Amino acid sequence: VAIMVVLLIMLMGFSYAQVIKTHPEGGGSYSIVKSNFNEKFLLLTAASLIVDYILTVAVSVSTAAVAISSAFPVLREYVVSMSLILLVFLMIINLRGVRSTARIFAWPTYMFIISIVFMIIVGLYKYHDGTLHSFVYDKTRIDHMQSTMAVLTITLVLRAFSSGSAALTGIESYANGISVYKSPMLNRAIIGLMLMIVFSMVMFAGVTFIAAKTNIYPLHSESVLSQVARQVLGGGVSYYFLQASTCLILLMAANTCFTGFPTLASIMSKDGYLPEQLQRIGDRFAFRNGIVMLTLLSALLVIIFRAKVSELIPLYAFGVFIAFTLCQAGLVKYWYKNKRIYKSWGIRAFINAVGCIATFIVLLTI
Repeated sequence: VAIMVVLLIMLMGFSYAQVIKTHPEGGGSYSIVKSNFNEKFLLLTAASLIVDYILTVAVSVSTAAVAISSAFPVLREYVVSMSLILLVFLMIINLRGVRSTARIFAWPTYMFIISIVFMIIVGLYKYHDGTLHSFVYDKTRIDHMQSTMAVLTITLVLRAFSSGSAALTGIESYANGISVYKSPMLNRAIIGLMLMIVFSMVMFAGVTFIAAKTNIYPLHSESVLSQVARQVLGGGVSYYFLQASTCLILLMAANTCFTGFPTLASIMSKDGYLPEQLQRIGDRFAFRNGIVMLTLLSALLVIIFRAKVSELIPLYAFGVFIAFTLCQAGLVKYWYKNKRIYKSWGIRAFINAVGCIATFIVLLTI
């Protein structure tokens, strides 16, 4: 399952590089579908993207709160409150302006990559050395897991694939938020996307491998990544550094939506699908109304679902894969219409066709 998800991440990376090249003005899937399909498909894509942005923020702040409570169990009763506090923090910092926000969130990215890669290296070394110990569960839990696997093997594999595919959901933000990059925007956006794809593949594969070798079992009280880190790094400084960087990178994941959502809402507002107030830019060049709207709707979801990530993830993965599928189909049509301009249109169309089929399969399994 992990190998399939890694391959899908790579495929979607190449596909969305084409989105950035063909629509450098931003808008991502919305712009692709708008220029290649009728209004019904456009509105379906727009609705799925808007819902996805809202859910991504809700999931990210909820998971960040879980990361904090995993490191400090005494805070487990306050996950919802912590999620809302983090959400308000993101709103305030984004109202200050996108570029200043980008500078603030640069270091957490490096922290997270370094801490995860370090954990993977230590885990692989311990596995090779024979000192990587597995979790030992009581007989009742083992019997329950074995009986569940025997009855629901195919269903569990498909569900695991769809849940793992949630790792792809941040790709859309790059295509929507090209305008935040400094000149040359196109080259910087593509380089950023490719770096994200490479690191995502390496880290996802590494963490999944170690989790499998240590027999990690999902718990409501602690995240899987926290369990893996405890098993590999122990409970020392390196463990808490990883948890802190995880919390910060999740806030950054939510922060990308505070860039993408207002931009998309502004484009849709210009097209007459959303109120014109969403086009207004504040004194710090931020779409103030879009940021506030995203915050309020995300907070509502956090409260309704009590910050339970397992219940939020299927909802937000479903929305983004609708957009993924229609975007890939739109690109296939785009390459065919412009085959006289692009000599390699056949290869590009084939890549997007495979991507369309793959994302549609994921959509069916969610």
